[in-house]
Amino acid sequence: MVKNIYWQELKGTLALGLPLIFTQLLGQAQQVIDTVMAGQHDALTLSAVSIASQMFALVYLLMIGIGVAISATISRYHGKNDRIHIRRSFQQSVWLMFFLTILAFMLICLSAFVPDLIGSEENIAREAKKYLLTLAPCGAILILSMAPRFFLEGMAFPRPNIIIQLWLLPLNVFLNWAFLSGWSIFPALGAQGMAIATAICYLLYTVLIFTQLFRDVHWRSLRLFRHFSPPQMVQMSALLRIGIPISLAIIMEAALFFSIGLIVSRSNVINTGANQIALNFSSLIFMVPLGLSSALTVRVSNAIGRQDLMTTRIRSISGIALSAGLMLCSAIMMLLFGDYIANFYSDDAQIIPIAEGILGVVAIFQIFDGIQVSAAGVLRGMHDTKIAMIYAFIGYWLLGFPLGLFFAYVLGYGIYGLWSGIACGLFVNATLGTRRVWQKIKPNH
Repeated sequence: MVKNIYWQELKGTLALGLPLIFTQLLGQAQQVIDTVMAGQHDALTLSAVSIASQMFALVYLLMIGIGVAISATISRYHGKNDRIHIRRSFQQSVWLMFFLTILAFMLICLSAFVPDLIGSEENIAREAKKYLLTLAPCGAILILSMAPRFFLEGMAFPRPNIIIQLWLLPLNVFLNWAFLSGWSIFPALGAQGMAIATAICYLLYTVLIFTQLFRDVHWRSLRLFRHFSPPQMVQMSALLRIGIPISLAIIMEAALFFSIGLIVSRSNVINTGANQIALNFSSLIFMVPLGLSSALTVRVSNAIGRQDLMTTRIRSISGIALSAGLMLCSAIMMLLFGDYIANFYSDDAQIIPIAEGILGVVAIFQIFDGIQVSAAGVLRGMHDTKIAMIYAFIGYWLLGFPLGLFFAYVLGYGIYGLWSGIACGLFVNATLGTRRVWQKIKPNH
C-alpha cells in the first residue's frame, strides 16, 4: 500500500516535472546554441561570449529567486482554492518584477566593466563589454516575464512557456548565424551580433508570454488583468522575504562557478574555452534536477496549502530519490562519452583534452548537485528558504572555493583542482539540505 502511494506521487512529480525539465532545457538550449556557434567562429568569440553570458546569468539568477517565490505562493493559494489571493499575488508580482527590471538594467550595464577590472585579456574584455551593453535593454525586460512564467508554473500549467520557447529557438539559431559572420543585409558583428540575436528573442518572449496569459480562456475566471491593483508593499515584501534568500542561495552557487571562470580567464583562451564547454554542458544536464526541483516546490507547496502532511512527506522523499537516480545516470554518461561531448562543442585540438578532463570531475559532483537542488526545491515549497541560503554560504564559500584554490595552486592541479573544490562544496550542501528536509518531514516533527 505504501509503495503504491509513493509510486503514485512519483508519477505525479514526473507528470509536472517533465514539462518543467523541458522548459528548463529549452531555456538552456539558447545558451548552448550561443556557445556552440561562438566556438565554431573562433576562440576569441567563444571566450567573450563565455564571460559575458556568465555575467548576465548572475544578474538573471539574482532575480529568479523572486520568481520561485511567486510560484510557491501561487501554488499554495491554488491548493487552498483561494482565487482572490491568486489574483492579488499575480498582480503584485508584475509590479515587483517591473521594479526589478529597472535594477537589472543597471546591473547588466555595470557588469560590462567587470572583465576590465579583474584583468581579463584585453581582447576578451572588449568583446564581452560590447556583448553586455548590447544585451542590457532586452535582457532587463526578460526579468518582467518572470511574473507570468512563474504564475503558470505555480498553477502547474507550463505548456504555454514551452510552446513560446520552441517557436523562438530556430529564430535564435538563424539570427545568431546571420549576425555572427554576416549574411545579406545583416552585418558581421561577432560576439556583439550574437547579443543582438539574443536580445531580439528575449523581447519577443516577454511580449508573447504576457499576450498568451491575457488571451487564454483558462484564466478568465481569475480576472488577472482586471481592476489591476496598485503596488502594495505588504504583498511585495512577503514575496521578497521568501524570494531574497532563494536568490542569494542561487547566486552563491552561480558566483562560485563564475569566479572559477574569471580565474581561468586570466590564463589564456584555451583554458577559458575548455572551462566554458564543461560549464555549459554541466549546466545543460543540471536542467533535469532543476526542473524536478521546480516541480517539487509546486507540489510540496500545494500539499501544504491543503494541510496534507503525509503527502508532503512522500512527495519530498520520492522527489529527492528520483533526482539522485537520474544524475547517477548522467554521471555515467559523462564518464563514458566525455571526448565526444568536447568534440561536439569545439574542433580545437588544444581545447578538447582539457574540456574532457574537466567533464570527468563534473561527472562526480553531478549526483551531489541533483540531491542538493531537489532538497532546496522541497524547502522552498515549505517557505523555509533562509536556511538554504546559510547552507549555500557554508558549502560554497567557506569550503568549496577555498578548497578549489588550495587544490589548484598549492597542490598544483590547476583548472582541475578548481572544479574539485566545487565538488566538495556541492557534497556539503547536499548533505546539509537533505538533513534539513528530513527534520521537517519526519513523522514526529
